[in-house]
Amino acid sequence: MSSNATFSDIKDFLASIRKLGADVGKGALARPEFIVDLATAAQEGTVNEDNAEEIWDTFDNAAAKKLDGIATQSKNETARNVRISEVRTIILVANFEFLQERTLADILTDSRATILDCKLNAGYTGNTQDAFLRVVRAQKAKKKAGEDDPLSDDEVRAAILGGKAPADASEKKQLDAIKKSLERLIKGTKGKEGQAAPKPAFPSEEANDALTLIEARLAHVTLVSEPGYNSLNNAGY
Repeated sequence: MSSNATFSDIKDFLASIRKLGADVGKGALARPEFIVDLATAAQEGTVNEDNAEEIWDTFDNAAAKKLDGIATQSKNETARNVRISEVRTIILVANFEFLQERTLADILTDSRATILDCKLNAGYTGNTQDAFLRVVRAQKAKKKAGEDDPLSDDEVRAAILGGKAPADASEKKQLDAIKKSLERLIKGTKGKEGQAAPKPAFPSEEANDALTLIEARLAHVTLVSEPGYNSLNNAGY
């Protein structure tokens, strides 16, 4: 675990979500923060799927203690199992290898503005925590479909509204997918303990040549798609 980790260990994380649970008991809408913190702790390696029950029960029991007899999730075993499954899904998705630079926590945090816009302008009547879970499930489904990329802004919006963003069939999108596949073929992947097995590297002169060609074409396609390119090109620049 990195020395710059948000939580020093699982005990530190559980103490943090225990406080969030208590805030729920006081009437605060703290579950969205719980989801973001969970995604952060999972991505940093502080928690894994084996901790799911302990994580949910710690959060939920802290809320129950503050509610003095009001029904909570912990008193309904079916609801408890659903929440534990959600915790496992968040941990699973947070550990996708391609979500290391732009993390799941980043995507969720950035989606807050989209959620608000959907509430104001697109008829979304749900809450933030449900929108977050829709985004998490959409990211999981995207990987299952073979696309190892973070959700785009359009895909996040579509997930929140319960739909599907139009597929991006542009040349740039397809070239980028080929480039990433070639890089994984040449370099392999490290994997992540308890989450994903490493994949072996298969470097070759042919694969390197193919990657060079794809990168050159991708650079050109990216350049010509920039605003103002045609004007500059026509002017002789």
